[in-house]
Amino acid sequence: MNPPKRPGRRAVCLLVLFSVWWVAVATVGFSAETVSSEPQVKAAFLINFAKYADWPSNAFEKANSPIVLGVMGDNKVSEELQKVIAGRVINGREIVLKRANSIDEAGACHILFISNAEQQHTPTVLDQVKGHVLTVGESPEFLEKGGVINLVRKDQKIALEVNLTAADKAQIKISSKLLSVATLVKGKAN
Repeated sequence: MNPPKRPGRRAVCLLVLFSVWWVAVATVGFSAETVSSEPQVKAAFLINFAKYADWPSNAFEKANSPIVLGVMGDNKVSEELQKVIAGRVINGREIVLKRANSIDEAGACHILFISNAEQQHTPTVLDQVKGHVLTVGESPEFLEKGGVINLVRKDQKIALEVNLTAADKAQIKISSKLLSVATLVKGKAN
């Protein structure tokens, strides 16, 4: 009588590989449901910038005036902001969302997000916006054009780049906590 055949080495390897594949698929499937979308991540960054930036007192009409967060050109980010902004208070100031459809409206914001859809207008907007506006973009040349913070995609994540010279020109101080997570910091603060 022949002893029962043991599974061959190849069969064992295939079984192990299948098991690893199954665990990987199950894990990725699960984590994909919990991962935030790019507009959600950008909206979270925009809201939190208010915690890590200091505007001069004359940037606000009153001590309790809201922080106006403006968006030019990206409805998906606006929609995400609308979902999470209601009742949000940072440093004693309510956060108010504004669609900035003109340079005048953009200049009335404290934080202004200029999406890629408005890339051709970015140099004009940055040149015309005067005062204490923390400008945030998402295009490769945003910092070179004079923007303060750029949201860039690196290694499947959103990373920050900061232009301290532009922040200084806008009279906005960027917290060292925010600078410590930036992948690129250009210029120096005065």
